[in-house]
Amino acid sequence: MLVEHVGATAAAALRLWEVDQGVIVDVPPVLWRPAAGYTGAIVRRIIVSDDSTGVRRDVLLKVCPPGRAEGAGHVRAWRDSEGEPDVRARLVEPYPSGWPTADGSILLMQRPAGGVMMLSELPTDGIATVTRAVVRWLTTVWNRGERSRRTQAPLSGLLSDQLAETLLRHGSITRWENLTSLRGREQPWLRLDPDGPPLPNPLFLTTAAAPVHRFGVRIGRAHRDLHLDNIMVAPSLDDFQLIDLATYRTDTPLTVDPAVLLLSAALQALPDAPAGRAATRDAFLDPASPGLAGYRECVEAIGERWDMAWHTAWLTAIIGAALRCTTYDGLAASTRWWCLELASHAADRIRTEAGVPLGPADDAPLVLNPFRDGVSGAPQPPPSPVAPLLVRAARARAAGATDVAVRLLREALRRAVTEAFNDDPPAVTVDRLQDLAHDATRIFGADHRMVLEIDLRRADVMNTVRGRRGEARRLMVDMLHRAEHRYGTEHQVTIRIGAILDSPKFE
Repeated sequence: MLVEHVGATAAAALRLWEVDQGVIVDVPPVLWRPAAGYTGAIVRRIIVSDDSTGVRRDVLLKVCPPGRAEGAGHVRAWRDSEGEPDVRARLVEPYPSGWPTADGSILLMQRPAGGVMMLSELPTDGIATVTRAVVRWLTTVWNRGERSRRTQAPLSGLLSDQLAETLLRHGSITRWENLTSLRGREQPWLRLDPDGPPLPNPLFLTTAAAPVHRFGVRIGRAHRDLHLDNIMVAPSLDDFQLIDLATYRTDTPLTVDPAVLLLSAALQALPDAPAGRAATRDAFLDPASPGLAGYRECVEAIGERWDMAWHTAWLTAIIGAALRCTTYDGLAASTRWWCLELASHAADRIRTEAGVPLGPADDAPLVLNPFRDGVSGAPQPPPSPVAPLLVRAARARAAGATDVAVRLLREALRRAVTEAFNDDPPAVTVDRLQDLAHDATRIFGADHRMVLEIDLRRADVMNTVRGRRGEARRLMVDMLHRAEHRYGTEHQVTIRIGAILDSPKFE
């Protein structure tokens, strides 16, 4: 019965978990089997009985795809709420850690206190009722008083943080981006309609080439992936709990969770007619729209005024949430295209209302819908042995742990050169080092010391490949210019690169 309920791989892992924990796992008498979520994770209810006490408890089991789960974030959220009963009442208690399966998936066990029903299972009016309550709790309880604080932040930095590893070489956004004329993200403008006006390319705003625009933003606690399937509700709708806080942080704009949740709710009932879709889009962008009225009231309830900075933070969060939704295989291709349109229109609002210059739009390319139902983008390449390190580095850098990110990238470089690719021809190693340099650039910027270190290795290997010595020298010259720009001509990094460039090796 357990195999039919959770699948053979998860069932085998649960039997091992039973032995480790000293418990017995049973299937509930009434099976609860919601559809798989946007990200491919599945959620099931199981019954866990303690060997020593015989106590039986409802447990929420989430089977997360390989690379998707980090139970430590959920544990941190639970620990951070110690002594705050008004917070703990809304968080599902986690088991101390996840449990691996044979195929690389992770089992996350969580202890719900109330009813076991996903918010996405409710009818539209029920979703609206609970969503309003959750948004108010996020703003006025979870982040009230000293639980949140104000800071200054750049637009591109906030977007890169919200999108994180999806922007890496094999990230889910990059996979569909490679099918369009947006590849490289260097184009600041695009056209989504041959008869429509040019719109800002929202992906351009994540790059180092984007205009620097800093604004005040209130940051604090956030789930960071708060879609409908990550909220459990009681049948009476008067109780809710957040689950799967793997991406929990305490330095995220307060607009992020409400943006993700409200967009998730809107996608559940997105109209088919173009006029209805346009109206839904505009409701997210117009600060005076009735759809934003409830959230504006929550902001005002914590003593804030919905000014241009708050609206810019909201639009930025909508761009990030909409771009993430473009990667969800569980959404229809037309819905993912609508999300890209929403992100572009939100970027246009920032451009016009906050005065962010993007230059002329004369050469804006026409972008056709790259999405296909059930397919997230270009074919997924074989997983790189260093990919998990890069994902961790991106998350560490986004969280402000720069030293941790550098250590992880340095380990990725060591493995790329000395371990995983040791038997590869030099040309293959060059290509993989180029991928590594691309991701390091996404994380740190092109002139960071870590990126220069990776490119130095790449140039050294490239110099041994027949017919590519000239390319290797050009890369060294480019590195020298980047080092001079970042560190100056007298810094040891610049001097070292210049000395290597002048050596007989690169003549």
